[in-house]
Amino acid sequence: MSAIGEFREKLSLQEETRVADTGGGASLSWSEVASVWGAVEPLSGHENIQGEGLSSVQLYKILLRYRGELGVSMRVVWDSRVLNIRSLREVDARGRLLEILAEEGVAT
Repeated sequence: MSAIGEFREKLSLQEETRVADTGGGASLSWSEVASVWGAVEPLSGHENIQGEGLSSVQLYKILLRYRGELGVSMRVVWDSRVLNIRSLREVDARGRLLEILAEEGVAT
């Protein structure tokens, strides 16, 4: 998964922002930073016991053109799936490609 021609998936890169509410307070909301094309590869999934419930986690490797504004506090929305960014890595020495390790978690 490294050829630019493999970037067939439309991805929404999002960050959490604080939005003022009508009561004078603020709430957190996700807003789109950029809409980009990338490649998404599902990796292994696993389940964890959290409290009294079971949590199912699916890992994904995402490859896209390098973007300096991305960070681990952001997320990727792909085909209505919300993927939380866990790590970022430059793939090549020239800084053209970025590999993202992200997870989708579902509590059951």
